[in-house]
Amino acid sequence: MSTGEDEFVTIRPRPVSLSVANDADRPRAAISLGMVFAAAGAVLLVAIALWVFLYLPKHVAVPAPVAQAPAAQGLPNGATEAAPPAPAATPTGPAPFEAIQIDRERKRAQETLAQFVKLQIELDERMHVRDWALDPFNDAQQLANDGDALFTKNQFDDAMAKYQNGIVALQTLRDQGRARFDGALQAAIAAIDKRDTAAANAALDTAATVYPDDPRVTDNRKRAQRLPQIIELLDDADQAIERNDWRTALAKYRAIEALDPKTAGLQGPLADAQSRVGNLDYQGTLTAGFAALEAGNYDAARRAFEAALRQRPNDGAARDGMNQVEQRATLTSIEEYRQRAARAEAEERWADAVNDYEKVLSVDAAIKFAMDGRARANGRALLDQKLGAALADPGALSSDAAYAQTVSLYEGAAKIPSPGPRLTNQLNRLEAVLTLAGNPVPVVLTSDAATEVTMSQVGALGKFARKELKLRPGRYVLKGSRDGHRDVRLEVNVLPQMAPVEISCRDTI
Repeated sequence: MSTGEDEFVTIRPRPVSLSVANDADRPRAAISLGMVFAAAGAVLLVAIALWVFLYLPKHVAVPAPVAQAPAAQGLPNGATEAAPPAPAATPTGPAPFEAIQIDRERKRAQETLAQFVKLQIELDERMHVRDWALDPFNDAQQLANDGDALFTKNQFDDAMAKYQNGIVALQTLRDQGRARFDGALQAAIAAIDKRDTAAANAALDTAATVYPDDPRVTDNRKRAQRLPQIIELLDDADQAIERNDWRTALAKYRAIEALDPKTAGLQGPLADAQSRVGNLDYQGTLTAGFAALEAGNYDAARRAFEAALRQRPNDGAARDGMNQVEQRATLTSIEEYRQRAARAEAEERWADAVNDYEKVLSVDAAIKFAMDGRARANGRALLDQKLGAALADPGALSSDAAYAQTVSLYEGAAKIPSPGPRLTNQLNRLEAVLTLAGNPVPVVLTSDAATEVTMSQVGALGKFARKELKLRPGRYVLKGSRDGHRDVRLEVNVLPQMAPVEISCRDTI
């Protein structure tokens, strides 16, 4: 029943846990970013509900109904008794400024809680903290649960202190986890460098409790798996070095490099083996070059020294070898052409001899034997050419000038000392030709007594029926002409005891 005053009923909010519950017996569920936003939304709804049900009812006045007072007896007609004033409502709950401060503290507590939840997710989902620090992690979560209890009682400062302590605890765990991972990873690498497979795998197992999917863990596991093979290859390389077999050692080191380029202590022995094998290869190349040089195989020697100079451009031995190749090749080439020219001269192949001497002079234009030989071969080649021409056309000796010139050629050639078979043969044949051409023979010409006849080397013979001449053996040309008839031209080769030659113009025009 109303007492004439406003009655307000305070509605108390139900306790709500704002942090992740810490229950060791409860199955662990993964916390996602969506769950964090959902929790934050729930906190915000609770805060609004508290404000509506606690703050508004205490600060919004509800007007009381006004009762009609009965008319006072004994008062004059039309007069009424003044009603007593209604009692003023007494305000309850915090004042407006205080409410604002409370709301601000609540928000600060919620922001602090959000930092806690972010660290909690990182440790639980990414760093697998339950595998290596379960109890400290549960203790940190209990701090958040304690903060939740204080939060529901509007003890926001105390709640925020609990959350902050939880954050510090989680940050410490995160730092410990990172240190645990880094230390284990470094221990694994050190064990791999010492070729200790067991220690490396143990350290990697420890690192994997924090970040099992980290690529560094995967890579170093592979390195650890290859250690037995690498140890065997290193032993093989050591044995090869004891035998002074550096090529095999280098092959083993390169196989190790292919398996694991990060193998500790590999680069020094690898570089040493490469250097030694390089020296062996270089010395082998030089040896092959000088061997080819001594054998007179200058092309092979040149290739060998060029290969050596590509490896070591300023090496004195390779450069000396190349110089010797060029010098010997030049001298050999000169000697070869000299011998070829000498053979050509001996065989009276004068044009070939000239060509060989010119090749010598193309190497060195001041070589005297080549200069003299070319001059000598040129003279004999010209003589050979003239003798050949005279022998090829003995009919030209019908001319006194040609005959005299050929006689002179013969006499000059006959003075050459020690003529070879070719020249001797040419001289003998030319002597026979000259002997024949030097003795005139009787020649009988017949005609029709109407044709004008002329004869080369002789002149006009006139018209005749028969004419006898004494002519030098050789080639002559008879020409006949007659009015009204076609001219006649006849070439005659005069020889001893030849038959009469008839020339007449018979075809009329």
